[in-house]
Amino acid sequence: MIPDSVMHSSLHKRWLVGQKEMFSPLAIRTTVMDAYVDRSWYGKRGLYAVAAFLACANDWTRLLLSWRRLLNEADANLDVFHMTDFMSRKRRPYNEWGEEKWKRLLRDLVRTINENVDYGCAGVLLPSGYQAMLELHKARTREGKPSLGTNPYAICADTCIGLAAKRFDTVGWNNRRIAYCFESGDQGLPEFQASVSRILASEKYRDENKIIAATAVPKREAPALQTSDILAYELTHGRADRGEMGETLSALAARIPIEPIYIDDNLMAEIVEKYTPEVARQITREYRLRIRRQKKRTRRK
Repeated sequence: MIPDSVMHSSLHKRWLVGQKEMFSPLAIRTTVMDAYVDRSWYGKRGLYAVAAFLACANDWTRLLLSWRRLLNEADANLDVFHMTDFMSRKRRPYNEWGEEKWKRLLRDLVRTINENVDYGCAGVLLPSGYQAMLELHKARTREGKPSLGTNPYAICADTCIGLAAKRFDTVGWNNRRIAYCFESGDQGLPEFQASVSRILASEKYRDENKIIAATAVPKREAPALQTSDILAYELTHGRADRGEMGETLSALAARIPIEPIYIDDNLMAEIVEKYTPEVARQITREYRLRIRRQKKRTRRK
């Protein structure tokens, strides 16, 4: 269950901003943690996920040095690690490797993540939650009520951001802020790109969610995104909320606090129910966001 504080700070605030980097002068007075965020979708289970790993800049620098070395030692031409390609073993160079080399690379990459990352979180949308979102959007559109939309990645990203902010409050990181880096190289997933491009419209939203900066770049330009790609993959290929954790996710969770929330139809209904017209007006007033109003449809006679 998502705590009310998470839902209030994240899920009820809609984003609308150009796809550019946002920065706050607050950075000169705080410790900045970088959050690298990637998405995943697994058709066989019908799961959508947006996952993030957080660490300080120095830790990411140390991680990336090890990361590049491990990829280069495995194959001189391997500069970008995609978990889906790695696990399927249908593409070069993975389809040319023996079992031991294949296992060793993933084991070494996971160890490198464990040695440098402080926290991981994710929002995962279950099939029942996605179906409920579509049905509730349709119903609320007919009734002229505000809707959270139909973008599965937006709801997952909202959840991820809310969880990270909640974590900062829980551990007392009051002087820390988050610089988000989202993966932008998925040309076949405009929904995810759209959710990134609308983020950070409100200064109040950024402050409440500990956000100091945000940008979107391809994995090749920000190799640290390859770490969250692993987490997103693992959380869509198993149900951690039910104890279904593979070897990789278990190894990560043994060293890093990882908080995923799986959104089903009941939780989606609860979230949407709280998104009343009064809440929408309050958000528009307090956060200066432009909420898309749903027009009530009338049948033609």
